[in-house]
Amino acid sequence: VEDETMNNVPDSLWVVLHGDKYKLLIGCVYRAPSATKETDALLAKSFAHASSFSANYKIIAGDFNLPEVNWLTSSGPQRFDELLATIDCYGWQQHVQTPTRGDNILDLVFCHDTIPVSTYVGNRFSSSDHRMVLCSLPFSPLNTGNKQDSGSTICRSYKYTDWGLVQELIRLCQWDDYFTTDSLEALVTLFYRNVTLCLDTVAPNKIVKLSRHRTEYIPRAHRNKLRKLKKQYYSTKDISLLLSIHESLESIKRLRSQKDLDEELTALESTSKVYNLTALLKKRMQSAREIPYLLHDKVIYNEPATICELSVIGLQTLV
Repeated sequence: VEDETMNNVPDSLWVVLHGDKYKLLIGCVYRAPSATKETDALLAKSFAHASSFSANYKIIAGDFNLPEVNWLTSSGPQRFDELLATIDCYGWQQHVQTPTRGDNILDLVFCHDTIPVSTYVGNRFSSSDHRMVLCSLPFSPLNTGNKQDSGSTICRSYKYTDWGLVQELIRLCQWDDYFTTDSLEALVTLFYRNVTLCLDTVAPNKIVKLSRHRTEYIPRAHRNKLRKLKKQYYSTKDISLLLSIHESLESIKRLRSQKDLDEELTALESTSKVYNLTALLKKRMQSAREIPYLLHDKVIYNEPATICELSVIGLQTLV
């Protein structure tokens, strides 16, 4: 990075990485134990300047040699007041909470506009008495200005999710406060934050266009009930409400199946069976969609392998 303010910090390196629809600023800093007040002032200035740098995510990490600072409370000797105040005021968060050399936290990771899924202090680095710090960072393309319109929604795709990786990330998350806090609100907030960050890593949110091929049948009473349950859940985070939502959705599913069956029986009882059944199938089908079932010799098959086998047999018969 060609930036005078950042490059004025001694023993520092600043780079910008361009990812898929996002830009990441990384600052690598070594602050010597004998650093002067002038050096700390330049370091504080770089934190303030980097916070407004044109990048979606910003990270500053390295060996800061600040054993006197308590990073749980962001407090320390008076000579570091300017540096600590700048870090706090400009939105930086320090995420290493366990010792990296002896009993001291010297190697730090500061993040801006992103929260690590996990920050893990590992084994000692080769030929050094410092331990390695490993971070898993979620980079979502949704923070790049993509706008969600009325014809789209935000959802996760779990099709290729590695659930073993999710379990590993959950184990590496910071859970100390979860088991020590007396506040139920803090406990629930921490739980959702950790789980959400893990899911953001392996199954990030995506903006998906809504399909308009068919309006799902949901009676007004059930629709109002779902809205009420949704509002209660987002305000209270009561997990038991998820069971009520699930039961309501299952009830809607049964009603929808019954409605589909009634439509099919009506079409079969009409005088123009072929026309009405074809129109019903066309209404339900989505373009480029796989065949959900096959009627063969008055038997309905819904297994893909069986449908494929019967289709091949039918083609061979025609040939």
